[in-house]
Amino acid sequence: MNRRPSPPRIARGFTLVELMVALTLGAIVIASVYTLGANASRHFQEQQRVSQLQLAVRIALERLRRDASMAGFGGTPASALEPACGTVAGTPAFFGVTVADRDTSGMAALGTMAGAAASLVHADRVRFSGNLDTSDIYLVRDYLGTTINLQTDWMGFRRSFANDYAGTISEALFQQTFAPGRVVRITHPSGGTFFAVIASSSFAGTARVTLTASLPACADVCTGCTIAPLSGVEYFLAEAPAALAPVNAAATGPNTVLMRGEWNLSTGASIAGTARPILEWAVHFDAVPIVNTAALGVVPPTLVPQVDTSVAGVGALRPSAIYALDLTVGARTPEQDDRFPWIAPAAGDPLTRFRAFTDRPGAMRVRTARAEVLLPNIAYRGM
Repeated sequence: MNRRPSPPRIARGFTLVELMVALTLGAIVIASVYTLGANASRHFQEQQRVSQLQLAVRIALERLRRDASMAGFGGTPASALEPACGTVAGTPAFFGVTVADRDTSGMAALGTMAGAAASLVHADRVRFSGNLDTSDIYLVRDYLGTTINLQTDWMGFRRSFANDYAGTISEALFQQTFAPGRVVRITHPSGGTFFAVIASSSFAGTARVTLTASLPACADVCTGCTIAPLSGVEYFLAEAPAALAPVNAAATGPNTVLMRGEWNLSTGASIAGTARPILEWAVHFDAVPIVNTAALGVVPPTLVPQVDTSVAGVGALRPSAIYALDLTVGARTPEQDDRFPWIAPAAGDPLTRFRAFTDRPGAMRVRTARAEVLLPNIAYRGM
């Protein structure tokens, strides 16, 4: 049979219009994917910064909470109110807890930012005193004049200063704990309490502490007395040290930090060189004492917040009236986000936004942590 030949096939391609449409659609898809990916990446990075900020705030509050809970431990709510048969020359007067409302140095540090409104942020200064180094008391072996020798086989002493299983005493640690200028609390077996300033300390087989003045005659030889080294720590907002200055100050604004330092119980002054930052980009630090306004011995107590405590302790109230501290710590992200609008919070509202630049859109995110810390060594002394 004869087969008829097939007609030749005609090869067809894409027209120029089809190519243009395909390229346009492809470009739109690629641009959309890129935009979504860039936004997702930016959002992820912002959430990472916020998460790290929140973690840093919680760690700083935990450090503050630990010191606050130890306030007055081994020390006193108020040194001037402790019962004693006499006084030591040069005895300092100090409190277990002191709160300065709206600390001027902290507010000045926050005021360096152009958009920081003084009514929106808060800066306090809180001071604690007590045996914050070793959390132990020690037994006096004998006392003569201004020299006190400690019982080195006392369990508390070895627990604090022995640095190995053989019981080798660390002289450096002992001298650091009983450093010159610090204060010791000496409790007599008869119940008297004395405070004295340390002149020097040494350990050469005998743990010896020398005071700047002798104990009163009514303290006898003080054999059987206990002694506790007292130190002070303080928290406050300040401008960041040079090492923590922002790389681009025009973009991030001045860096304010929450500082932790030591203060001298005998002079009441901050000890230079001891302050260390524990939280960067801090913009809020508030400490509100919860005080008992009822008379001493009245049960149950009447607890109210004492907002303005610019005087040492709580002003005219008795020192042990402070039952707790309501602590709030807040910090911001370094840069303003133009997608996060600035909305000024109303009075009394928590601080959630912060603006360091009025000539720039957006605001910085703020994360805050808050805790109420009981002060058992202050409230339960009945002073």
